[in-house]
Amino acid sequence: MIQELNDHGFTDTGTPRKVSMLNDALYSAASRESWPFLERVVDLTFDGSSGIPTNLPNTFLRTVTAVNTDSKRKVEWERTDVLEGQGLDWTQTGEAQYFYQYGPNGLAFWPLPPADQTVRLRYIKRPAPLTDSTVEADIEWPIQHHRAIVLGALYRLYDLEDDPELAVRFQQHYEQRIIEMIGDVFTRQTDRPERIHTDPWFDGDIYD
Repeated sequence: MIQELNDHGFTDTGTPRKVSMLNDALYSAASRESWPFLERVVDLTFDGSSGIPTNLPNTFLRTVTAVNTDSKRKVEWERTDVLEGQGLDWTQTGEAQYFYQYGPNGLAFWPLPPADQTVRLRYIKRPAPLTDSTVEADIEWPIQHHRAIVLGALYRLYDLEDDPELAVRFQQHYEQRIIEMIGDVFTRQTDRPERIHTDPWFDGDIYD
């Protein structure tokens, strides 16, 4: 990727700056969608006195699903202000029913899960940062779409060099490549159309 940037004339730009722009483009693209290639699974554990998991990965970006491993019941996401409005007892313990955002990058669960309970979290991770020594196989991005990261870095570098014409041109290439990537990555079957699933545990009213 650095060589591609050099091929576009950025040989005089320091390697740390080029790596920084590559990472900026990578994180920007990663934030656009819940890319399946960044999906991971972890069994969250708790200390019995807090709804905050003890082992939430520091690469956690967003939740796909959360399920109690014993009962197999889905844990529902809810906004904190909505939960606050229900007058919940925040010290109550028991099988987790809801999870909500906690802090800038964390999750918390209610009721407070006991220490012997686990919640299987399927989540989207933040890709590992690139360095000037990262090999191609270690880049957490489909190899056929590595060019998207380069295009994102290029428009940032051209903007840094006060070349708005080329910056806009490569930004358009970057955005177009992301659109193409969405069509490629999210289409893995043509056997039948997508359908809406309903939760068998949901009774239609979260306000008891």
